[in-house]
Formats: sequence, structure tokens, C-alpha cells
Amino acid sequence: MRSATARQPKRKNATKDPSAKALPAFAEAFPPEPLPAQPLSPPPAVWEAASYLGPARVVSIENGTIRLESPDAFPSAVSALAYPYEFAVGDKVLVISRGNDWYIIGVLQGSGQTTFTADGDILFRAPCGKIEFEAGESLEMKSGKIRMVALDLEMSIRHMFQRVECLTQWVTDALHLRAGRSNVHVSGDYLVKADRITQRADGDVTLNGKSINLN
Repeated sequence: MRSATARQPKRKNATKDPSAKALPAFAEAFPPEPLPAQPLSPPPAVWEAASYLGPARVVSIENGTIRLESPDAFPSAVSALAYPYEFAVGDKVLVISRGNDWYIIGVLQGSGQTTFTADGDILFRAPCGKIEFEAGESLEMKSGKIRMVALDLEMSIRHMFQRVECLTQWVTDALHLRAGRSNVHVSGDYLVKADRITQRADGDVTLNGKSINLN
């Protein structure tokens, strides 16, 4: 008698990919095109085309037109600076020209004003460092309201002059004042109120008034 064992189906080779034969044909039909070589720096012809590259002096400024004095010409130039600088007569600048077009690309020695303007807020932040403002002549601050918040405030001033309309000081702990001399001139009333008042003098104490009332 023949065995009744069932026939096992033939397993297909799982490693074969029907699209594997099409890959070589696709690569032959669409070969990769070589990319054109890109220059790493501008060609020297850009600088060779410049008529002049060097220093110049600002001789006049009229209606936004900057007139320069170069070794061979007195051209009108346009500012190409990346920051807002207001040129002044006598400034020494670095210019580049191409034909009749002149551009200012640097300030070698200037006395003009640099103005930074923003429509919104401006924030200077140094989380791990400090911010310093240094001016040779003066430092001015103008605002409708100035607010300062600090743990410690230290000032070293040779001469200080204050002119205010109304001054209010609130010291929650202690107020210490050490001075060589002290002069207080009050045109109206002078009121001092405290729980206790102690006044001491090593020398004489003088009270001079039309009348002295001790209550």
C-alpha cells in the first residue's frame, strides 16, 4: 500500500526580489549626471573689475548725497555699511568703485553718530557675564520713566548734583549718613518726628530763633 502522507508544497526562495533584475536596467537607462564644479571663492575678475579700492575723505553731505575726495576724483558715494552710521565731514572711509558707481564699505576714522532704532523693545542680556557702557565725555539717559531693580547698588562719584521737584525716600531698616559738613536750607516748615530723638555735640549747641517753644 502507498503511504498516505500529504505532499509538502515547494517553498519559494524568499531572497529573490522580482525588482532586482530591473535595477541594472534602470541605472543604464538613467545614468547619474556629474555635478558642475562650484568655485570656493569669488573669481579674481570681481576685484579686477573694480576701478578703485582704497581710502577716501568725506568733503560734503547734502540731501543724503555723500561727496568724497579720492586721489583722482571727487565722486558721490552710497553707504554700504551694515550698521546705521551718520557720516560727518572729514571722515576717512574705505570705498570701492566700479565705473561711475562708488560705495562706502568701511569707516577708517570717523566722528559721526551711530544710531540704533527699533520699533519694538530692545533687550541686552548677559546671563553669565556683565554689561559695560563706557563714554569718554558723558552718558545721558532720557525716558518718561526709569526703573532700577538690584540687590546692591554702589556708586563712586566725585561731584553729585540733583534737582528734583518732589523726592520721597523710604528706608525700611536703617539710614546712615556720614559727612564732613551738613547744611540744610528749608524755605517752609521743617518737621522731624520720631519715637525718640537724641542729639549729641562735642562742642556748643546754639539755637537761634524768634521764639523757642518747648512743650
